[in-house]
Amino acid sequence: MPHPRDNNKAPTASGRDPFGAIPDAVVHHVLGFLPARDAVLTCVLARRWRHLWRSLPRLRISNQRVWYLNRFVNRVLLLREPGVALDECEFDFCRFTQDDSGYLDLWIRQALMCRVQMLRVHLSAEERVRLADWPLVSLHLTRLELDGLLLDESFLDFSGCSVLEDLKITNCQTGTDKILSKSLKHLRITDCHLCYWLVPTHISAPSLISLQLYDYTFVTPVLESMPLLETASVKLGQNNEDYCEFYDEGGSEECSCSTCLMHYAKDERNTICVLLGGLSNVASLELIASYGMVIFKRDLRFCPTFSKLKTLSLNDWCLVADLNALLRFLQHTPVLEKLILQLCKRPKPAVEMENCNLMLQSLKLGKLKVVEVKCPSIDDRVHNILKILRLCSPCLSEVSAIAGTDFGSSNGENVQGCVTQDARSLFDGMPLPARSTASGSDRLSSLPEGVIHHVLSLLPAHDAVRTCVLARRWRHLWSSAPGIRVTGVKGWSSADKFIDFVDRLLKLRHGSAPPLEWCEFQFDPRDFNFDFYELAWKRHTRLWIGRALGCNVRMLRVSLDDMAAFRLARRPLFSQHLTRLELDCVETKNSHLDFSGCPVLVEMKMEYCFINAKEMSSASLKQLTMKECEFRQHQRTRISLPSLISLELSVYSGRAPLLGSMPSLEEAIIGLNYGCSDYCVEGGPSECEDDSCGGCQYYNDSDDDGTSCLLLNGLSEATNLQLSFHRDVFVFCRDVKRCPKFTNLKTLVLSDWCLAADLNALICFLQHSPTLEKLTLTLSGVPECSMEQEGSYNLLEPSYASNHLKLVEIKCEEVDGRVHKILKTLSAYGIPLEHINIQQTNRSSGSGCE
Repeated sequence: MPHPRDNNKAPTASGRDPFGAIPDAVVHHVLGFLPARDAVLTCVLARRWRHLWRSLPRLRISNQRVWYLNRFVNRVLLLREPGVALDECEFDFCRFTQDDSGYLDLWIRQALMCRVQMLRVHLSAEERVRLADWPLVSLHLTRLELDGLLLDESFLDFSGCSVLEDLKITNCQTGTDKILSKSLKHLRITDCHLCYWLVPTHISAPSLISLQLYDYTFVTPVLESMPLLETASVKLGQNNEDYCEFYDEGGSEECSCSTCLMHYAKDERNTICVLLGGLSNVASLELIASYGMVIFKRDLRFCPTFSKLKTLSLNDWCLVADLNALLRFLQHTPVLEKLILQLCKRPKPAVEMENCNLMLQSLKLGKLKVVEVKCPSIDDRVHNILKILRLCSPCLSEVSAIAGTDFGSSNGENVQGCVTQDARSLFDGMPLPARSTASGSDRLSSLPEGVIHHVLSLLPAHDAVRTCVLARRWRHLWSSAPGIRVTGVKGWSSADKFIDFVDRLLKLRHGSAPPLEWCEFQFDPRDFNFDFYELAWKRHTRLWIGRALGCNVRMLRVSLDDMAAFRLARRPLFSQHLTRLELDCVETKNSHLDFSGCPVLVEMKMEYCFINAKEMSSASLKQLTMKECEFRQHQRTRISLPSLISLELSVYSGRAPLLGSMPSLEEAIIGLNYGCSDYCVEGGPSECEDDSCGGCQYYNDSDDDGTSCLLLNGLSEATNLQLSFHRDVFVFCRDVKRCPKFTNLKTLVLSDWCLAADLNALICFLQHSPTLEKLTLTLSGVPECSMEQEGSYNLLEPSYASNHLKLVEIKCEEVDGRVHKILKTLSAYGIPLEHINIQQTNRSSGSGCE
């Protein structure tokens, strides 16, 4: 497990814990909001903190790669304090494959053994991951959230979770004929694929109070009796199989189209109503269906009586061809008090009144008081609906038609929410909020513009622009906000409208508007379909970056939650104002990654990027962070940053880069992970003679004579230095043979690699660090480098003793032969034993050297 940076030291001046006055309950509450890795790292703050993480009420476990976490998560869950219940546990992973599902199954079982009450599993992988087909069993689990999974039959049988009350399933695929729970009270299913060999999934939850079914695909589930249900919302998307080819004709009961014929054979138990039967006891109901969906109209043939229904919200499905569907529904709602109709653009066939006369004679809505019709414009369809409802509802006291939903012009009486032309011209295609008409006054007018600009810069760009309709003063405030966040594209009707919006947004900022303090482009692939992704992201983001630089932006961030999914333009960036650049999941495919065109760029952060460049250079850069980055396989990237002060480099895969001179460097953290290509098939630090060894074959560049250091030369001016790598990577072991002088080095952290060749690598490092004050050695449970490995190092006579070295810390799980060997060697080279402290990570207290 990685350790915190040296500049985040535990307070050792007085030995006192500055947080000692805070009660444990408060500390536990605060630590519960941290990721599990950060919460565990607090164990080094003080003696009191060593085991606080073992009794946290919440665990948040997230990472980009699961195999990093396997050992860590197992220990975090198994080492919890016995008897301490776990209130909440969250597993959130971006990159997850079916091969990793075994880890997740194990962690879920361990969390249930810790008596977890709320469990959240979120996977944002390209394909859904199948979990083991075993039912959950827990006497403590009350809430469960699942996202991005493939769930089989036994897993969705929650009869073993007797107190489970809240279940949320998102973006999952079910392979079962029934979702069963006797205790469940709240259920939400969103964007799920519901099917079991063409048989509809039955939902049996007799204790359910609230239900939400949104945008499920394939086959509509069958709702069994829910006598306690109070609120329900069902929204059918266009990917449902309950589609009628003759929808515009009303979808008659005798329809012989292929999808309607399939509908009749879906329920093998001959359930009368697929959805409405289970919703008959609800008090508040919303039924929304996309164009072509006829499942609600089919259910109305056997419509039950909604004896408790007081609020009902419907859309166009009840008005296709005629009003019979709406009137038939209203006949079965004797206590209805409020009706909401959400209408889109006018349908092709007009609403026919003649076919409704017989039904109107028997329709009486004695308690209906409020009717709201939300529509793009007031037309004859709206007038006919309101006329009928007035005739059938003697108690009707409030009737309103709210126009402007689709930015259409409005007419008639009681029209609210009309949108001005200014808002439509920029934000066409995105729904805008209705304008308040209570008093007509702007209640935020008293705020200074500086405060409003700051708030607007924190909003996504489309939300910031929406504020132009609040009041006259707000019409152009968004155009001078100090920041722009282009993110969250859900809700746009087309890619062209989204592209046009971003283009115009950046064009309007160019010129007279004040310079941008920061600009962020952040997208999630789950917000795109394929065409949108290709068109809006890959083809236009390069143009948007150039326009942001033209707005004199100072901080630019480009982020996509998908490894190397976006490639920067080959041409260099040019800006006289850019001071900070952040790239996330971006590929830089340039022969020379040159930032000389950005003379004031001082900070750069790159995460999960592919550095596909021969050279990277900047004369002004002072802080560089490269986390989990991928480099070239057969050619090294040369990094030339003469003004750099702080460096954090983590190589996920490819060749470690060649660091040039950094005379101003103060702090550096270097990590070479398992995927690094600098390893030898022979397993030793020396160059092997095998021509087929890829690690040694490409170790030196074609223009390198093999006598220089790859990393250590560039790090020789550092004051604080941390070096760690996987046991198979040999870069540091070979660099030490040509080790330079570290004349400014005061704090050094090394891992197991320094134990190679009978500790000669460690001693060689110490001999070239004359001003070293603190040395920390972190040893893993299993030796990563054999202490008997062959290797030749330039060692001095064994009389070395630094006058500045005051403390040597050895962090290990057990005091084994390696530790004794280190103590013996350090003592032989003049380091007193009283300066050496041993910390055992698997015991309650560290032990000093005896």
